[in-house]
Amino acid sequence: LPPVPSRAPPRPNHHCLAGRDLVVWRDGAGAWSVMSDACPHRLAPLSQGRLVGGRLVCSYHGWAFNAQGGCTAIPQMPQPGANAGALAKACGVSYPVRQVDGVLWVWLDNSPEGVAKSALSEPYVAPEASGSAFEWVMNEVPNDFPCGIEQGMDPTHANFLHVGIGMFKSENVIPMPPTTIPLVDPHTGFVWFHSGYEKKNEGMRAIREFKPPFYVRARYTQERGGKTSTISLNTMTVPVRPGWMRTWFKLAFAPNPREEEYGGGGVPTSSASTPARTHEPAALTATSSAHSSGADAGHNGSSSQGAAAAAATTTALATTSHTTQALVPTTSDEQPKEKPKQGGGAAAGIFKLLGKLPHWVSLNMELLDQDTVMMHIQGRLMARQGLTPRDYRLLAPGADAGVAGVNRWLRQAGYPASLWGALPASSPHAAAAATSNGGTNGAGSAAASGSAGAFLAGEQLPLERLLDTRERHVKHCAVCREGLVLVTNACYAATAVAALAAAYTLCLAAVAQVVKGSVAAGGAPLAWAAVGAVVLGLAAYKLWGFRTARFISGLPAWRRKGGLSLIPASIKAM
Repeated sequence: LPPVPSRAPPRPNHHCLAGRDLVVWRDGAGAWSVMSDACPHRLAPLSQGRLVGGRLVCSYHGWAFNAQGGCTAIPQMPQPGANAGALAKACGVSYPVRQVDGVLWVWLDNSPEGVAKSALSEPYVAPEASGSAFEWVMNEVPNDFPCGIEQGMDPTHANFLHVGIGMFKSENVIPMPPTTIPLVDPHTGFVWFHSGYEKKNEGMRAIREFKPPFYVRARYTQERGGKTSTISLNTMTVPVRPGWMRTWFKLAFAPNPREEEYGGGGVPTSSASTPARTHEPAALTATSSAHSSGADAGHNGSSSQGAAAAAATTTALATTSHTTQALVPTTSDEQPKEKPKQGGGAAAGIFKLLGKLPHWVSLNMELLDQDTVMMHIQGRLMARQGLTPRDYRLLAPGADAGVAGVNRWLRQAGYPASLWGALPASSPHAAAAATSNGGTNGAGSAAASGSAGAFLAGEQLPLERLLDTRERHVKHCAVCREGLVLVTNACYAATAVAALAAAYTLCLAAVAQVVKGSVAAGGAPLAWAAVGAVVLGLAAYKLWGFRTARFISGLPAWRRKGGLSLIPASIKAM
């Protein structure tokens, strides 16, 4: 879920995760608590409550809860402390939570068995990512969960979708040699070994790992200037609700992989790639206790569908590896005791310096703008037409291997039923998907198809909404909210200074016109004043543009560049 830095004002925060409405808050001792966002009394949102004395107090009738979800006060009940039975019935639904690498990891199974499993589980974060100078950067976008994972396993899209940004050029693309992923496991995922896909990285060796159900780790190793270095791209794609996801990204420099890691027929061959685990995993949306299921059914919009989702059979997705926990990220005050040494040489030093700056200084949202628009339109089109990934034409055995691996895993995991529950039989999307799958391979079931679009909710959103940076990122990020205030104040200050410079220039010009002979004498000061006013005006204009691009919307830049349809004139079309 969105970041909640410790320096932010203490308050309960509402977040949706895997179709569940949650409230995230800290108690008086600073411990995190994650509960179902529904007061047991009359299902009022606890996220609209208040933090009083280390407790969460519902704003509707004043019921109070501790970090474990226990009800500690019912103002309307005489001597509630003497009625232990009543207080037991008034408990909220809380979930196990743990803080790792600045992220809160929530186990969405609060049954006794689930709590025991959560205590034995260790969330997966790549070693180099936990030691990176950069923070996780999150955006909540109207794209579907499978599309996000596919994107992380599709390196060749960058030179076409992002053409003209940075060094991405479509004419630099080279064919990738055919590769295969012989083993896709529902619990451990898969590994894809591939080479370069453009001229500048033709000799690159890449290890791309998918850690179920949402972590993609890509390590690119390449020799430059006689030195070999490895860059690590880490992404997490977290389902929010059908058709919506949170995408997380973190850049790091990694130690160069050992030679034995480049083998194994599709599975990691060393402990560095796959840490050993000795515990059983928990369900991403496993059936919880009786009171949990009832509460969740209330805020899924439909009690029958919510109950169906809560009672869905725990399939491969719900019983996958240790990373089947859900995410509630927040900036952490804790640092890893030992950070792994990272390679990268001078480049790593530069990135380390950049990592000390707020991410809004250097973060370019244009890449995400293009990803969001493309995947959103793709997903909604699939939903309208009842299409599934089985309708893809994956004809490039090298470039398409990663996407094929993702969809093999989704089918093994029983997606989407294992995450969202069974689709209503009356759903036109379910019927269309069943027809499509039955015609393809006789599967005949949308729930078992791994469908990416059969259940998407909502119509296609307008471009203004898709490119709304403030809605998808800034409102969730305390760092960027602070940055918005800072840059806005700087914009007003720059505008005021530019206006004063312009007024001063006009005054000089007026004096030159009134006082005879002063035009020639005052020509130089007047010229310098005019130049200064223009420079300051341009600076203010650029600063306002920076504010818009970083914090408000990508729409102006999108329209200025022509969107995805117009290739910049400086880029040679293929």
